[in-house]
Amino acid sequence: MDVPIFFAVIGGIILVGFLANLLFKLTKIPSVLLLMSIGVFLGPVTGWIASDALLDIAPYFGTMALIIILFEGGLELDIMTVVRQASKATVLAVGVFAVSLLLVFGFALYVMEMSTLNALLLAAVLAATSPAICIPVVQGLSVRDEIKTIVKLESALGDVLLIVSVLLLVNFDSTGSQGFGSVIMSFVTSFGVAFVVASIAGVLWSRLIAWMGKEPLAYMLTLGFMFLLYFMVEEMHGSAAIAVLMFGLVLENMEVMTSKIGPRLLRLAGIDIDSEKFILNQFIKNITQELSFLLRTFFFVYLGLLLDFGDLTWVIGLFIIGISALLLIGRWLMMQLFKRMSRGFTEGEQQVIMAMLPRGLATAVMALLPFQQEAIAGTEMLPLYAFGIIVLTNLFMTGSVIFAERKLRGERKQREQPLAVGYAGDVDASVLPSVESEGAATVTDATAGPTREAASLQDAEMEQAVPKMHMDATEAATSSSPETPADAHGKGTSERHTSKAAAEDDFSLAGEEAFHPFDSQLFSSDEEESETAPKSFTDWMARAFGVHLGDRERGYLEAYRSAHISQPLFWIQVIIAAAITTLGLILDQSAIIIGGAMIMPIMFQVLAAGLSLASGEIYLLLRTFFKMLLVVLLVVILSAILADLLPFTEVTAEIASRTRPTIVDFLIALFGGMAGAVTISRKNRFVQFLPGAIIAITLLPPLAVMGFS
Repeated sequence: MDVPIFFAVIGGIILVGFLANLLFKLTKIPSVLLLMSIGVFLGPVTGWIASDALLDIAPYFGTMALIIILFEGGLELDIMTVVRQASKATVLAVGVFAVSLLLVFGFALYVMEMSTLNALLLAAVLAATSPAICIPVVQGLSVRDEIKTIVKLESALGDVLLIVSVLLLVNFDSTGSQGFGSVIMSFVTSFGVAFVVASIAGVLWSRLIAWMGKEPLAYMLTLGFMFLLYFMVEEMHGSAAIAVLMFGLVLENMEVMTSKIGPRLLRLAGIDIDSEKFILNQFIKNITQELSFLLRTFFFVYLGLLLDFGDLTWVIGLFIIGISALLLIGRWLMMQLFKRMSRGFTEGEQQVIMAMLPRGLATAVMALLPFQQEAIAGTEMLPLYAFGIIVLTNLFMTGSVIFAERKLRGERKQREQPLAVGYAGDVDASVLPSVESEGAATVTDATAGPTREAASLQDAEMEQAVPKMHMDATEAATSSSPETPADAHGKGTSERHTSKAAAEDDFSLAGEEAFHPFDSQLFSSDEEESETAPKSFTDWMARAFGVHLGDRERGYLEAYRSAHISQPLFWIQVIIAAAITTLGLILDQSAIIIGGAMIMPIMFQVLAAGLSLASGEIYLLLRTFFKMLLVVLLVVILSAILADLLPFTEVTAEIASRTRPTIVDFLIALFGGMAGAVTISRKNRFVQFLPGAIIAITLLPPLAVMGFS
């Protein structure tokens, strides 16, 4: 290809990319397939560009495009939305990856008759979505920021799971020494290193870029620092993709974080932080969007250049279709769980998340790795399967996004259409101001036309608030109390504000859109319980031990609160307890170990897990399990770091006793839990920490011992 023709092709691709992006904004039809088709035309169809010559640059070009796309995605994230949706995105990412891996592995092992290792490699390569495709697509869709955040986090986490899993499997084939413990530690290290390094780098760079943001070439300096960050995290065996996403998130939200942390630091330490000094220059966001568009356009074209189906047969084609169907089934299964976790999301928004199935460059590159670099027998066909799955999943995404956008438009029209009949005829004028003050529907005239209340009844975000307001208003209107309208207004407003503040205090950190039915059944007044006779064996046992049912329900409420992840004091206590316990194990001092265990705030977490099993609250169980999993990982990592830094050379008696658990340890934990169930339900709670300490003594030291290995 001549030089003028080469630049003509480059210019044409940019022009087509711009028009495709404009078409996407107008019609919500993703430009992925159009740009990939250009690559297929330039490469496999016409042969103008040799596809084989481009394979060598795939890791470099793909990585650069991924870095910029993830950085742009991080700049579009809101820290509070991330905190609220992180648990849902994590459950979705891990669940989709695990279910997809199991389904494809079984299909490859029994239907395609692959070896166990090759079946695992194929499943791992295909189990995760592509952030380089999902992030730009969802960013242009007309959905709420919560949906965009979930998709961004899920695709980024899935990309990490894909890369780490394939590398571990390849390493297992070459060394044969990869145990389950080292696999878990690889994932933990990958996420932990990325989180810590990116957070520190983001905080430092946000201050520097705010100082020199108006200087020429400031963005080039940021770009260079981001590439160095990628190198640093990779060398530390962390997830560079998560690090880049986290780096952009910190830069964008540093002003918000300092505005919230600054007053506390000023009050506690006398340190004054000016949040305005951390405002990110809009120029950096704009040029990132420009650069992301350029690299994204050529990335999709480049992906089309790599597609070569010269060896495709009918049998392989059927296998590709079967695997694509299994990936779709796996995502659908996890979406059923996600619907239970996210009751505030509309059907159209759920369809958008379901549509995010595409595989991308990470799938293509990791499919080439086992055969090209490690020469694993039987893996030479993995790229062909990967390329076929890439095409089919992107086709599915394109069609699904179109239908999802139609659904979203229909939902918006329903919300905008006023209803002819509202609640105005049922509501006493004395309670109208208090209803309006809650930020819901405003009723201006009982005989007026369509009101904001009627128009908002279709809003998914208010589906829980409207029935509550109507109930409050009806109760106030039908009340026989002889109070004046002003008194009724004051009392109603006070009660509603009190209940609203209590609800926000109880559940705002968890990020739910609505109360679970479990809550309304669980919490009742002490007076009602004190007058009710025991109705079950557990009620009878509670009365036998002198436990009031109202006290027990207060314990349930505290257990429910304990499942929240955003509790800084809890994590500080965990770190301190883990450090003290680890030092006690190294020094072979049981008193120090007991002291560390008494600091561990684990009692209510264990109670929340049991409560979720007893009540059938799957979301509470998953959230509690996820929090306890983070505790386990944190304790293991901290103990491993301390064991590596301190002069620890021999296994002490305390360590050895934790490597061989017996039935006695189980009985201690069992009776400790029983003691906690009694003491935690009493109003007199000065000994409440003792059962938790007993449970922690049986759990915390073994976790610390795991870090020694």
